[in-house]
Amino acid sequence: MATAPHRLTRRQFVQDAGVVALGLFAGCQPPWSRPPPAARSATLGFLVPGNAPGPKVRIDAFRQGLAEQGYVEGQNLAIEFRFAAGQLEQLPTLAAELVDERVDVLFASSAAAAKAAKAATTRVPLVMVADGDPVGLGLVASFAHPGGNLTGVSNMATELSGKRLQLLTEVAPQARRVAVLWNSTRADMAARVQEIRTAAQVSDVTLLPLGVERPEAFEPVLRAAEEARPDGLMAVLDPLTEQHQRRILDFAAAHGLPAIYEEREWAVAGGLMAYGPSIRDQYRRAADYVVRILHGAQPAELPIAQAMTFDFAINLNPAQALGLTIPQHVLLQATEIIQ
Repeated sequence: MATAPHRLTRRQFVQDAGVVALGLFAGCQPPWSRPPPAARSATLGFLVPGNAPGPKVRIDAFRQGLAEQGYVEGQNLAIEFRFAAGQLEQLPTLAAELVDERVDVLFASSAAAAKAAKAATTRVPLVMVADGDPVGLGLVASFAHPGGNLTGVSNMATELSGKRLQLLTEVAPQARRVAVLWNSTRADMAARVQEIRTAAQVSDVTLLPLGVERPEAFEPVLRAAEEARPDGLMAVLDPLTEQHQRRILDFAAAHGLPAIYEEREWAVAGGLMAYGPSIRDQYRRAADYVVRILHGAQPAELPIAQAMTFDFAINLNPAQALGLTIPQHVLLQATEIIQ
């Protein structure tokens, strides 16, 4: 039976190596004061574009954030979940169902879910974790003054896309033809690919964009990737690609492709590297917004928060299998080493 991966923090790893760890990621947003403990019961709606198992780490962090401020599920809190299972066209119907449940606050776990929720109601307060630019997507008027009934957290996924390509080429300099798997039906995903394309031009890397439009098209797209013979891989994360996490990781391993992903959990699951905002931090901060609204704050008056804490996880097992030596300056940037 396979043993669970052993994980070291960056500090533990570099201390073992005799190197002083450096903290490279610092928050830039001042903290706000916590509201008082919960005084009444509440019902929340939780709208997810993907599958129920997929976002467990997010839901757990959300629950923890609520519990820390006095809202405990089964005591003074009820959460109504709706999962679209990757069928984004179902989001408007599911959002309407949650509005009909007369929830106190509706939480949307993506920009697509937030768009559906916003179309479903102007009455119910909405909180989101947006996987893209909420202003550019027309969800809010501005970061400082969202307006309307929607606020929340932006995860800066688009802005970090070029940095991921940079890290990939630093770890695997031979990666000059990089395949990019992405959901080609979404404009916000196209924005991420454009960021990667811009970075590729600077780095003299040839991109092989491989757009997927629906779940049944995934296997043909992977066959096309195999025929294109890339020497590196990136996956732009959304509910469609997230559903195929295991297939993507296995594809990279089977074809000896160094790869980088957007969320720490992909490195924990066997991917080479993952770089992006901390999921736990985003969802705990979203829970803070929910509690503030339950205590009387108006979404229009709560500025959109941006990512403060970042995960950069490196898995040494696939690195060894690929024959890669991770440069020391890259190791020093890592927040977690898995071995």
